[in-house]
Amino acid sequence: MTTHGNIRDLGKYAATVWDWSFLNGCFGSTKIRVSDGDGMVERNSHLLLFEAKLPNNPIPEGQRRMFCSLQATGLVTTFVIWGQPNKPAALQCFYPYPGYTTEKVWLTGEDELKGWVEKWFSYANSTGWENSVTKAMNKQAEAALRAYLQSRQQLAA
Repeated sequence: MTTHGNIRDLGKYAATVWDWSFLNGCFGSTKIRVSDGDGMVERNSHLLLFEAKLPNNPIPEGQRRMFCSLQATGLVTTFVIWGQPNKPAALQCFYPYPGYTTEKVWLTGEDELKGWVEKWFSYANSTGWENSVTKAMNKQAEAALRAYLQSRQQLAA
């Protein structure tokens, strides 16, 4: 067994990588393709998704849309990290508030990235599970109630 950081067996890890292209035709006539994340952490129903990119590789439009959709849930933060493996050079954050995304910031290395992750953990750790889930559910319930009331008003008119 070869240990590589959090990956216990690099050979087994590489052997489990799937080629999802067989699902390409499942999404109608769109260009939708299965995407993956490179790492994920959960704390009190807050999720932190890590997406690694090689230097100068842009975020594809479909993936950017996915990050914005995850952001809109109010529970998912995405860190897009550019650099060679284990050498973070730049970061862009999609915070769990629609429209609140940082510009790409340049990093000095792992310690600076760790600081960003620790700030996220401090936030996620300080907001309880009930608060975060209730907030997201209340948004959905409020939207459903508003739609229902509007339909009732239209029927009464």
